[in-house]
Amino acid sequence: MDPLSFRADEHVDSAFVTALRAEGYAVSAVDEGYERGILDEEHLVVCRETEQVMLTNDDDFVELAEDVAHAGIIRYTDQSHSPGEFVRAIRRIDAHFSPDAMYDHIEWLEQWL
Repeated sequence: MDPLSFRADEHVDSAFVTALRAEGYAVSAVDEGYERGILDEEHLVVCRETEQVMLTNDDDFVELAEDVAHAGIIRYTDQSHSPGEFVRAIRRIDAHFSPDAMYDHIEWLEQWL
């Protein structure tokens, strides 16, 4: 099964992005893969086109996902996760879901901690 790849919204802690990359995950992030201030809907469209799962702590993506096709969203609410906890949860999600299974699916990171 192919690993998931990710697009981190601009509010995702850079330590999480670095930790995921250290584990071999492909992650695009603000100022590297895209510019700050892109509309949330555009993020989801690009994610669908590039088969990237959106990483976010923003409720707007969950609401928008009802109307916009996407390649998957992983949402977290607790800002105090350590990078290690974050990566462990992502590994568990990645082991359970193929990229195809994530399409139009929202997964809550805290359920995998």
